[in-house]
Order: sequence, then C-alpha cells, then structure tokens
Amino acid sequence: MEKRYGIRWIKLSTSLILAGALFGVDCFTERGMGDGAIYAVLMALGLLYQDLLSVVILCLALSILSPLGYYLSPPAGDEHDAIVGRMISLGVVWVMAVIVYFKKISDKKLLDNENRLREAESAAQIGHYEFNLDTNSFFWSDQIYRILGVSPDKIHPELKEFLKLIHPDDLEVVSGRLRESLTTLTPTDSIFRIIRGNGEIRYVHHIANAGSGQSGLPSRRFYGTLQDITESQRVQDLMRQSEERFAKVFTSSPSIKIISRMDNLKIVDVNESFTSAFGYTREEAIGKTSLELGTRLNNPETDAIIEEIKRKGSVRNREVVALTKDKTPRNLLLSSEVVPLNGVDHLLTAMVDVTDKKRTELQLSEISNRFQSFARMSPIGIFHTDYNGDLLFINDKLSEILGLTRVEALGMGWMNVIPPEDREGLKLVWIGAIRSSTPISQNISVRNRRTGQLLQIELKANPIKNQDGSLHGYVGTVEDITEQLKAQKIIADSESWFRNMAENSPVMIWSADDRNVRNYFNSTWLQFTGRVAEEEYENGWMKGIHPGEADRCKKIQQEAFEKKSEFEIEYRLRRSDGKYRWILDRGRPVFSPGGTFTGYVGSCADIHDRHTINIQLEKLVKERTLELTQSLEKEKELSDMKSRFVSMASHEFRTPLSAVLSSVYLVDQYAGPENEANRKKHIARIKSSVKNLVDILNEFLSLDKLEQGKVEINKDWFDFSEFVKDVVEEVKGMQRPGQFVTVNRKGDTNVYQDKKILKNVLLNLLSNAIKYSSEGKEILLEACHSGGDMTVAIKDNGIGIPVEEQKHIFTKFFRARNTSNIQGTGLGLNIVQRYVELLGGTISFASFPEQGSTFTLRIPVQPEE
Repeated sequence: MEKRYGIRWIKLSTSLILAGALFGVDCFTERGMGDGAIYAVLMALGLLYQDLLSVVILCLALSILSPLGYYLSPPAGDEHDAIVGRMISLGVVWVMAVIVYFKKISDKKLLDNENRLREAESAAQIGHYEFNLDTNSFFWSDQIYRILGVSPDKIHPELKEFLKLIHPDDLEVVSGRLRESLTTLTPTDSIFRIIRGNGEIRYVHHIANAGSGQSGLPSRRFYGTLQDITESQRVQDLMRQSEERFAKVFTSSPSIKIISRMDNLKIVDVNESFTSAFGYTREEAIGKTSLELGTRLNNPETDAIIEEIKRKGSVRNREVVALTKDKTPRNLLLSSEVVPLNGVDHLLTAMVDVTDKKRTELQLSEISNRFQSFARMSPIGIFHTDYNGDLLFINDKLSEILGLTRVEALGMGWMNVIPPEDREGLKLVWIGAIRSSTPISQNISVRNRRTGQLLQIELKANPIKNQDGSLHGYVGTVEDITEQLKAQKIIADSESWFRNMAENSPVMIWSADDRNVRNYFNSTWLQFTGRVAEEEYENGWMKGIHPGEADRCKKIQQEAFEKKSEFEIEYRLRRSDGKYRWILDRGRPVFSPGGTFTGYVGSCADIHDRHTINIQLEKLVKERTLELTQSLEKEKELSDMKSRFVSMASHEFRTPLSAVLSSVYLVDQYAGPENEANRKKHIARIKSSVKNLVDILNEFLSLDKLEQGKVEINKDWFDFSEFVKDVVEEVKGMQRPGQFVTVNRKGDTNVYQDKKILKNVLLNLLSNAIKYSSEGKEILLEACHSGGDMTVAIKDNGIGIPVEEQKHIFTKFFRARNTSNIQGTGLGLNIVQRYVELLGGTISFASFPEQGSTFTLRIPVQPEE
C-alpha cells in the first residue's frame, strides 16, 4: 500500500513539473509553437501514466496557466484565433481526462474480475489455459501451476511438459484424445491421473474446445480448463466400493434378502438365496408384492408384523410361514428394517430358513421320547453322567440293579453306589477315560442296597462332547452278568472235560464256533496232518484238503451252517507223509440249553481202504454197464438200420422190379421186326432199373463195410487231371438233356491219395448234382491243389436243401422233403462223409432252396512226413 502511494506522489510531482515547464515554454517562445503540440504531449503523458489524479491536476494547472500565459505573452496574430485555439486545446485535455477516468474504471472492473476469477479457480481448484496453434504458445493460469504442483520458474507452459506429468497408465489414451481434438478442432472431455512434482497422484477433469473466430467458425486458439477432482473421485470410489460391497453381501448372502418399497411393498430386488429357497426367478419377483407373488400368507399374524414395521421402523426375529412356488410351506425367521435409498423409504428384509431346524427339533423331541421309551423297556441298565461322574439319569432296570430309587440314585455320586473295595480301581479308570475322552468298558462289583446281594456287572460307557469339543459327560449301559459268569464257569468246566476226552480219543475230533470257524483240533488230528494247532485254526485246516475237492467240501459245510443242520462229507486229506487219504467228516450242530446255536462238533474217520475198494467196484460196474450200453445201442442201431432197409428196399426195389416185369412182358409182345424200336426202348428200361438195383446194393455193401471197419485205404500217386476226365466221362450217361459238367482246375496235377475211394466220392456227388438239377443246367467241378491239401468243390443249380433240414443231411437214410419224387436211399452222403474222413479230409456244404448246392472237399494229397 505504501509503495502504491509513493508511486502516485512521484506521478503528481512529475505532472506539476511538466505543467510548469510547458507554461514557461509557452510564455517565452514564439507563438509559432502551437498549443496543440504542447497538449498532445500532455495527453500522451496522461495516457502513459493512466493515473486519474495526476491527469486531473495537470489539466487544472494548464487551465489556470494557459490564460495567464496569454496575458503575459499575447499572441502576435489574430487574437481571436489564439483564444479559440487555446480553448480547443484545453477541451482536448479535459476530454483526455474523461477518457482516462473511464479507462481507469474499466481497468478496475477488469482487475476485480480477474481477482474474482483467481479466487473462484482457487476455491474450485480449476485452472484455465489458452493454446495458440498458429504460434504454438501456451498460457497457464496460476491455478494450473498449483494443480500440477510445479512453479512457474521451473517449467515452461508447453504441451510436451504437460504430457510429462500425466500418469503413464493414462498417457496413451489422453494424448491420443488431445491430438485428435487439436487436429479436428473438436471438444474433448476426459478424466485422468497426473503425477505432481512431489510424486503425489491426483485425479483431474480436463475440458477443452476451440474458440470461435469470424463467421462463427472454430479458431486456431484452444481454450481449456483443468480441475482437481481427487477428493470427489475418492468419494465416488468409496461410494462405488460401498455399493459393490453391499451388492456382494446382498447377492451372496446365505440368508434370504428382499428389498421392497415401503409405500406399496412392491419388491425392488431379491438375492440368489431367495430364488433358491422360493423357486421364483429374480424377474418374476421384481415389481410384485409378496402377496401377489404368492409367498406371503394373508393372515392376521403377517398383517400385524407389517403394521409394527410401519409403526416402529423395524422388527427382529419373528417366525413366519411362507410358501414356495410349488406351494411348499417353509418356516422362516424374519427381520425387517426401513432404510432410505435415493431419498425413498425402502424395506430391507432378511429371512433365515429354519424349516430344517424346526424339523430337527421335532425329530430330536421324537428321538428323546423314543429314548425314554426304550430306556423304560430296556432289559439292561442305562445311565447318563456329567463330567464329574454324577448321575443325571438312570432307567428302571438300573434302579432295580442298584436297589435305589431314581431320586436316591441321582442324589449321590456314581462312586457311592460301588462297594468301597472296588471304588479306587474304578476311579482310576474313570479319571483316565475323562482325560483322554475315551470309552469305558469294565467289569465291577456292586451291592444291591435293598437286598444286600453282591452283583457282578459289565459297565460300558461312551463319551459325549459339547459343540466346542469339550467333554460333557458319559452315556452308558450296565448289565447284570452274575448268572452269565456262573454259566461261563460251567461252560469252562465242560470245555475242560470235553478237551480231556477228545485228546484221549483215537478218532480225529474238531469243533467250530457260532461263525462256523474251527477253533479246536485234538492231538489225533494233529498227528495225522503233521501240523500244529495254530496252522489249522479258522480255515487253515482246508489247506490239507485235496485241491479238486476243497470247493465242494466248503460248499456243503456252508449250506449246512446256514440251516444249522448236520452234514457228512467224504474228501481226501493230506497225511503227514504227503499222501492223500479218504476221510469221512461228520459235523453236528451244538445248541445251548436256551436253544441258541453255539457252533459245531465233528469227528473224522480214515476210510481210505474202504473207499478204494468201493471206487474199484464202482469203476468195474461202470465199465460193464458202458459195454452193455454200447452193445445195446449197437444192437438197436442195427435193428433200426434193418428196419429202415426193409422199408426202403420194399419201396426202392418194387419200382425197378415192376418196371422190369412190365418191360419183359412188353418185349414178349413186340416179337416182329417192325417192333424193334419198342423192344430196344423197353430193354433200355430194364437195364436202367437193374442198374438202380445194383447201385442200391452197392451202397448197402459200402455201408456195411464201413460199419464193420473193413474198408482199406491204399494211397498212391496218380494224375488228377486224367482222373477227373474219367469221372466226368463216366457220369455222361446219367446226364439229362442239356446238362453238362464244367471242370476248372488249378495247381499241381500229381496227387497222393486213394484213387478208388476218391472216385466213389466224386461219382456220388456228381450223380446227386445231376439227379437234383433240371435239364439244361451246368454242373461245375473246381479243384485247387495248394500246399499239401486239395480243395474240390461240386456246384449245381438244382432244387437245393431246405434250411431247417440241412443239419440232418449226412444222417443215414435221411432224405429231404423236396426229394420225395426222386429216387434215392438216403445213404449216399453218409457214405461220402465217412469216406472223406477215412481219407483224412473234411466235407462241408452250402445250399439255398431253388438256388442249388455246393459240396466242398478238403483232403490231403501229399505223403505224411
């Protein structure tokens, strides 16, 4: 302030000195120096100073001094003009003063506006800048320096300096947007991070646009603002994080969550637990009330809860019943509270499904009731103690054993019901079990307080733990075993007597428990097997049974055990010398006086010699029986064969014999030479019939030789090619009109085989092919010699064999149903098969009705090495 007044006094003094100097010049110079020039200088000085007070003083001084100078130095020329000139000059000076005055007012307003802008920028933390693209010059306001955290003397306002301060992760995006905006002269608006001079990271909001030039077009000047929004950004981040946390908690909460409007109770949002529990999707629920959705029951209890929420603003832990989508009722624990969201009251409801809990409580109640009922009816004593061993519960049976009422027993410690001589030992067991939280099993003595009788009891108890794993107490049973111990002693005495008797017995004796596990073998058994008792216990004794009989033996014993019945088994058992001996093992079930099955007792006798004789006798009987059976079967087969032969012969012989008789009669009638053709025809008929009879007899002779094993095999080398030609030539006389035999042969022509038998086989198969094929059909014979074998296939295009009868085709006397009008004995294929087997080969066939048959032989044609 003092500096400003000092400058003003300097300006005032300078103005007065200048005024005096100009006055002197005006007075003592010629009138040729015009007042206009002098006042022009004064005006320039006034404008230069721009100090209103100095200009006013200067003008007042000139207004006074100018007339005074006129009188002191009158003008040489026209007086009137001089006066007018001076008055005009003075008017100009005063106009200048007015201009200076209004300029000062304007400058003051401008200064005030700049100050207010600075204050506003500082308060809002907004700085502005100007960027001239033509001159590449930057102007930053002071606030921008403060936002960027740099001082004007350390950084020059340039675009590259500004980009250096942008966070590296945001630099690429921001610089790209700036370049695009500067290139296209379009606005840009972005939020990014900067790194201040001290390393602090701040969020800024940048807005920029090109200024308007002439004609409203964008100019080459860019104006922008930079605002520090770090605090607001942090608040927004916190709000967003809070909203995200709320959304996560709301969505993933295991409890059912519902947000609804308070004014109309319409659902705004539900979480996943709601959709899982009720079966509605989120979209189905939103926009509806729970009553409209069907989950809320319309009853007074629910209405009362809603009214309480409206009145108090919240409710806590109210049990309600709601319905799922499939109308299943669920028990829920409901809590609701009114919360404002975006200025509107909403109802935030949380529900926990306690259906299972209610069901569990009910089940626990039922279990407790069943336990009470079981405890009352139990034939053994039941008790429950706390951590210290004090009785909390006993049933009627335990009250009877102790001779105490339930009230008396619960009023005293567990140890007080035990005789003094047994307390110390039980106390040590109890303390050790408590420390390790382990079960207790102990036989102790107690004295019945009512009768004074000393009883032996078996005490068993298991630990019960709290939810935190600590020991709560014990639950256990007490069983009076006084009589049981007496019975055990009797059994032990009996066992001792049994063992003494068994050890001195010459018979092998064993015993088994109620699981059918053998637990005793007498010395006679051990001497026989040469093993020790430990090796024989349980199933070890079965290792001595012959492997071929072990499974049978085990099965018989198991079946008897399941029925609790006697059993008797014969098996071979290995003796100490390694030889197997036949043993007769008898087992008998043992029952207690009360009828309880307790196991088996058995004895074993060596029956090897007797068994060997029986086996020999049985073998002899079987052999004689087999011989007799075979003889009877052979006799039966011969009888059947004779019967079939007679039947077949009566039919097959009658037809050719009738033809012979009739033809002989007709030949006798055709005596003249004119009947020669008829005689030849009937003679040919006679020959054909006689040939059929010969073929039938040959087949029977061949079958008879085969049956008696009189067919001899004579193998030798021969040319198969010539052999086949002879066979085909021999069957030509059998062929029907148009029939022909085609031969295809491959491989070596020299074969080693019985030529006569092979010829009979091929003649038989070819004659069948001719017989069962119609006129004009081809018969194919294919032969292939490969390696040591030859394959011969004979294929016809005849009537074929019915599929269901093909399995009988090689049976003696069998003829298919479609051959009833064709002559034959049914022996040919049987004979062929037996001939082929004698040659060491095989025969197979494939046949389809009305498509023909193919018979394939495979026979060895090389000498055996």
